[in-house]
Amino acid sequence: TDVTQRYADQQLIHEQMLQSEKNSRLITMGEMASSLAHELNQPLTAIENYAFVVKGLMRHAGVPDEHEMVMSIDRIKAQAERAAGIISRVRAFTKRSEPKVEVVAIDTIINETWELALIQAKRYQAKLAHYVAPDVETVFCDPILIEQVLLNLIRNGMEAAFEVPHRIPEVTLTIYHDIAKNVIFEVADNGPGIPKELKSRLFDPFYSTKASGMGMGLNICRTIVELHHGRLTIEDNVHTGSIFRLMLPHKKETRDVAP
Repeated sequence: TDVTQRYADQQLIHEQMLQSEKNSRLITMGEMASSLAHELNQPLTAIENYAFVVKGLMRHAGVPDEHEMVMSIDRIKAQAERAAGIISRVRAFTKRSEPKVEVVAIDTIINETWELALIQAKRYQAKLAHYVAPDVETVFCDPILIEQVLLNLIRNGMEAAFEVPHRIPEVTLTIYHDIAKNVIFEVADNGPGIPKELKSRLFDPFYSTKASGMGMGLNICRTIVELHHGRLTIEDNVHTGSIFRLMLPHKKETRDVAP
């Protein structure tokens, strides 16, 4: 019928608009990733080289490998290499428009995310906690990209709570299955919360509630999650603050778990 055809046409137009918006976000991500790669790869390489030289000088001076200074140099080098890997992965991701998904152990996601989150927590004197339901062992995702999404959400929570006078920032990551066995990541903070009239714009490109923000962090997070066929939403926390909820679809096959 005419009504059915009209509805089908409207649905097609709506889907095309959504795809166009997603493609636009991918182009923006690709341009930013290329620019970042060009600007950051050289200093990151320099950091790795300096770390190598400093470690060599320490050995020459008789500092044992198990000394905290040597171990700190190793961590600096490892994080510089990780940063270069993240840039490379994001560039590749934007070119192929699909994440490199695999079955990953939840512990791997938490360990990699928490290592950097704890470093940032010191800057904001924040308290971090994480809870994982016993039945959540793996998740089907691109681990590097999802780790960056979680880090962004955790950092945002710390920054928001840090701005509240006389309040110690607290951010909690909770991971569990919903009824459909999708994996849910909830990042809850005790910040001031997001006013209702701003929630609808929060994921828009170049919109930010921060004075110095570029307004691309949450927009890119949403793009990454949607390309995993997941969802990223926000709601108010019970007493104060916000909860960002990241849903990743359930994957029945759980073989070849990444170490």
